[in-house]
Amino acid sequence: MREENADLRRRVNESASLEAAKKKAESRVEQLEQKMEETIQEKVTQKENELNATYDERIRNYEERVKALESKVAELESETDRLSQALEAQKAVTVNAQTETAKKIEESAKQLQQKASEVDQLRQRLKQYSDYDEIKRELEIMKYVEFAGLDEDEDSEGYDVNGSSDALGLQLPDPNADKANAQRGRSLEVLLATKNKRILEELTKFRILHGELEASLQASQTDLAATESELEKQRALNDKLENDLLQMDQRKPNGELSGGASSADLTSLGSIDALAGLDLGKKTTELRKQFNIISELRSEVKSLQADNLKLYEKVRYMQSYREDAAVRPSTLDPLPSNGTGRADDMSEYRARYEEAMNPFQAFRGRVSNLRTILAIFA
Repeated sequence: MREENADLRRRVNESASLEAAKKKAESRVEQLEQKMEETIQEKVTQKENELNATYDERIRNYEERVKALESKVAELESETDRLSQALEAQKAVTVNAQTETAKKIEESAKQLQQKASEVDQLRQRLKQYSDYDEIKRELEIMKYVEFAGLDEDEDSEGYDVNGSSDALGLQLPDPNADKANAQRGRSLEVLLATKNKRILEELTKFRILHGELEASLQASQTDLAATESELEKQRALNDKLENDLLQMDQRKPNGELSGGASSADLTSLGSIDALAGLDLGKKTTELRKQFNIISELRSEVKSLQADNLKLYEKVRYMQSYREDAAVRPSTLDPLPSNGTGRADDMSEYRARYEEAMNPFQAFRGRVSNLRTILAIFA
């Protein structure tokens, strides 16, 4: 019990000390709470002062910024008004420009359509003249054909016709139409003059031959007339003999011949008939020969007339070339002027030329087309 009492007393003492300590702690807590409140109040006051100062500064800054923004807004509004006015003016300018551009586009479209139609027309005309290179090649071939016979004369004179020659002395034209004019020979005027000289010589020979053939034809016609008259005589004599024989047969009712006189008459008539038949056969043979000769002469005359017509065509072609070349100065006349005596000879061939088809007429037409092309693309 004593121990318990001692223990209880000790506990009581401890409780008293604990209460005293508790009171001290409570007082200390109160002091600390009061001090904490004061500190908090000071800090709150300080913080309020700081916040007020900060807020005041911010408000001042905000007010200054608002003023700056208001001034900037005013400037922007004035700039907006100015830009609006400029935009309206630019819209008006744009509308005018669009109107002018539309007009220009319409005009350009019309011009483009006109140009396209002109291009189509030119293409059509170009298609019509698409054989330009072929005509040039044909012209070179015609020059070669027309002047190929000059080689023998030119070789005898000591110079070549086309410059570079092959084994036969002829310069063939280039088969490529694009390079038909690449080769360069002697001038066309010199070739025409030489060819004209040869043609005139041939024309003189043909005229002489034509005169001889006409004289031979006249003689043959005279012989033919004499032969025809002789043939008529022989036919009349033959008819007379036949009539005599018929009359003699009619005298005999039975158609029999008797007696020496009648047999002698028959023998004489047979011999006369045989001689007349032989003579008639000879005359017929001669007449056939004369007819064959006349036919040959007529064919030769027709051939000479055709040759003369061709020569006249060539002469006219060279005359047209001389007329074209008369504009530019030249010391060489490809065709000498015709005299009064030759005018009558030419009139006959001129009439035949106008009736017949002229092979050079197509050539001249194609040359005129070439000149038209060159005039277009010049």
